[in-house]
Formats: sequence, C-alpha cells, structure tokens
Amino acid sequence: MKKNLLIIILLINTIILNAQIIDRISFNYGITSSDLEWEIKDPSFPTLNELDNRKINGFYSGIDIDYLKSKFFTLSTGIGFYQKGTKYNWANLPSKLDLSYLTFDTKIKVKYDFNNFTPYLTIGPRIDYLLKYSSAFDDFDRLGMMNKINYGLRYGLGIQYNFGKIILGLAWKNDVSFNSIVDNNGEYMNPPFTIKDKTMFFNLDFGIKM
Repeated sequence: MKKNLLIIILLINTIILNAQIIDRISFNYGITSSDLEWEIKDPSFPTLNELDNRKINGFYSGIDIDYLKSKFFTLSTGIGFYQKGTKYNWANLPSKLDLSYLTFDTKIKVKYDFNNFTPYLTIGPRIDYLLKYSSAFDDFDRLGMMNKINYGLRYGLGIQYNFGKIILGLAWKNDVSFNSIVDNNGEYMNPPFTIKDKTMFFNLDFGIKM
C-alpha cells in the first residue's frame, strides 16, 4: 500500500513538473464502423465475396494527451479500447465475427486556431493488442493463425471548440493495417487465405487544458 501511494505521488509530481509540456488531456467516446475482408491466395478457389459481408458497429473509448504544442503542430499520444468485426451470411445462416483490442497510437496533429474553433488533421503509427474475440476464431487461434498484434497507420480529422480550459470536439479516424488478423498459409486449412479489416472511428472529445 505504501509503495503504491509513493508511486502515485511521484506520478503526480512528474505531471506537475511537466505541465508546461502537456497541453491537453482528452477523453474520447464513440463508435467504430468496420468490416473484415477475406483474401484467397489460391485463384482456383471461388472468392469469399459470396459470404455477403456487412459492416458492424462497435464501441470505442480512449484517452489522448497532447504535448509539445506549437502554433500549427501538436504531438498526441493515446490509449484506448475498441471493437471491430463483420456480419456475414453463409448458406442463409447469419453470423457475426467480432474482436476487441487495446490500442496505442502516437500522431502529429496539424491544426489551425480560428477564434474558438480549431480544425485539425492527424496521422501517425498505431499498434493494437487483441484482448478477446468471438468463438468463430477459436480454430484459427488454436492452429496459430491469429495475429495477436495488429499494427499500421491511423489518420483522421476533427474540430474542437474551446470554452476556456474546457474543450469539446468531434473526430473521424481511419485505420490502415500493415498485417492481417488471420494468416492461413494452407498448412492446416484449404484454401490459404488472410483476413484483414477496414475500420473507421466516429467519436466525441471532452478535453481539459493543462
């Protein structure tokens, strides 16, 4: 208990000492819109477009810290939780695939202050860690086809309104993945295939200037 209290005090002191570096802390809440894409590696097999994939919505929440602010640029680092997946029909039987991730990103924010409004663009690398998934992925995981780490780019745009030290905003973000969710090389299942995702975020921001 004493050790935990000491750590908390040290963290608080660090934040206070570096308050001139940290510009803003924001809390983000919203939804995701996502779909999963199946890519068949063997052209002799028919495409899985017959699955009739459809987008699904998930939940997103996170915290961003803006720091090293300049007139037109700010760096921002975030951590959050989000869901993605797809719905599909197979032999007229509807099914749902969903996954939950812990996500980290660091991005550069290009902004322009106009009275109390601040429109901005963001782009930067991200890395996501798989927390849980629907039972349809059980065999993929058992056979070592699931990638627990997903990485790529995250870019977006948004606008903020400043009420003194309180900031409210709207944002849209899009993920570009550099690796797949499932990678089947054909050793255990035929045909060989990969599963990748398309994921967008729509969220509200509630920020506090430091």
